[in-house]
Amino acid sequence: MLDTNVISIKDWKQFKFEQVEEDVFSQNLDIVLNNTDDLGNQKHQNALVYKVFSSFLTHNYNYYLYETIHFLKCLSNLEVNIWDIMVMNSTRIKSLIMKSNFVLKDNKAHILIGNSEFIFSLKRIPTFLVVIDFWQEFLGIDNLILQNEEIKKINSQHSLNQVVNNITKDLYSFFKEKLPSSHSQKYASSLIKNLETMKGTTFDNFSHEDVDDKTIIEFWKIYSNKKSDIQIKTFKKIFELSLRLKFSIKSNSKQFDKVLNSYKSKKPLTHDNFEDKLVLLDSFYEHSSVNDLSEEIDLFDKMQDKKINLIKKSEISLLNFFKYHNDFINDIHLSFLRNIVFSEIQNKLVEAERRGNLKDILKSIYTLKNNNLYKNKIDFIKTIIENCVILQKIIFLNLWESNDLKSIIYIDNFLDEVEKKEFELLISNFKSNKIKSLDKNMLASIGEEETKYLSLSKTDEDERQIDNDQINEIIHALKNDLEKKIDNNYFKNFKTFLKSSKKIKFSFRRQGLREEDKKISNEKMYLITDSVKKINNFLDNFLEKTEQKDTKNEFHNDFLLFMELFKQIHEEETV
Repeated sequence: MLDTNVISIKDWKQFKFEQVEEDVFSQNLDIVLNNTDDLGNQKHQNALVYKVFSSFLTHNYNYYLYETIHFLKCLSNLEVNIWDIMVMNSTRIKSLIMKSNFVLKDNKAHILIGNSEFIFSLKRIPTFLVVIDFWQEFLGIDNLILQNEEIKKINSQHSLNQVVNNITKDLYSFFKEKLPSSHSQKYASSLIKNLETMKGTTFDNFSHEDVDDKTIIEFWKIYSNKKSDIQIKTFKKIFELSLRLKFSIKSNSKQFDKVLNSYKSKKPLTHDNFEDKLVLLDSFYEHSSVNDLSEEIDLFDKMQDKKINLIKKSEISLLNFFKYHNDFINDIHLSFLRNIVFSEIQNKLVEAERRGNLKDILKSIYTLKNNNLYKNKIDFIKTIIENCVILQKIIFLNLWESNDLKSIIYIDNFLDEVEKKEFELLISNFKSNKIKSLDKNMLASIGEEETKYLSLSKTDEDERQIDNDQINEIIHALKNDLEKKIDNNYFKNFKTFLKSSKKIKFSFRRQGLREEDKKISNEKMYLITDSVKKINNFLDNFLEKTEQKDTKNEFHNDFLLFMELFKQIHEEETV
């Protein structure tokens, strides 16, 4: 059922997945509500305006347009000017039509276009006038006048349909950047409705934890059924929609409202101020230990395009399953694993349907029944982690050997706790004995992170760029101090690490960091280092949760359920 609480558009179920520019549409609504006729009287009933407005915002306006075009064609045949239509009330227009030869019995009018007859009730005239006013509001008076000229020329059902299509395209373009798609709205409304049924409460009372592993499976059962109001045939789509629903509930929760209200007391903010709300939303999730991995994954994806396969395509393919909404990895961990394994299986079934060998593929998939594909994917994730660690080691070694200042930041990743304390002491002594003797201006372009780490003094007057020789002077001095410590039996583990990293670098065969490959810039190596570290932290967290599960038993049970649903979906498709 359509939400018609137009006073607070943000609260419509259709818009829970994606926000709406409420202030823009509220202006359009207010104008149409307050429109008057040429006698100065209010032109429309509020309830009717709300109804039509809701239909436009939920992409349910096609038939309204179809009817209205017939209505305007009827008036054009009566030689009624569009300017007059825009200021006349429904009573006067009805009177004009009643005096014509278009009226049939039962207060209905008919119009013949080519060989097609269209009949509309005169009671619909108030609705048509509201549609025309919103048409003008959304697309402008010029569009209304232009299309009305085309309406006058209509002489067949084909030409009428063409006018309807043209207006529909214009509306689509107008709404495209301002409204969620019709599919998005339908998904949001339907999922919330079903969740309310499952939990026996309303959306406002949900916690994002209500969308758990069990709920997602129930969604899968509901929407995979061909009798569902919306049929969704892939588990991947169900999983992605469930993530969006969890995010929506969390961002619309009472907890968030408290944060929002607290923020409002410091800075005036309205719910329809979308940009500010997004900024606040970002800060609301700062506490999350696991964040979006899209930038990191995209980095390696783009590197693949340049034949740099530090992370392989198969590894990127798996990482893509963790690209968004990883805030929820802890409470729907099993659903993430289900999505990785069974979406891959379903892709094979879809491809088999296309090739016409579904039965053969189904038979081969059933042989996996006694396997543990969850464990297989977990083992694959472990290899990704191992590779990321190798990348960190090789890149650090490259930076260290090239005397890159960034290496003093990354070195912490390869020191044990005792060595970290010793390194802090070394840095402290280095600052006291070496840095003070260096020309302050030579430090002008050292990065802020390194400056802070070394407690270097930088001022706005420092303009001279530091050159490679000067960087080497700093790093060589620091490394000499470190070498002395190593010779005195400090940093034993770090010394071992450097030796082993050289061996790893020598044997590393993935294209991108081999000796024969084109050198990657230090700036790019910084990005790679930070990205693989973030990916590793996430994957480690994921595996930690996995180790707490009986994956063998869980896979067996899930396999039976998923194959039953897959069989229903895909065998029905081939019937």
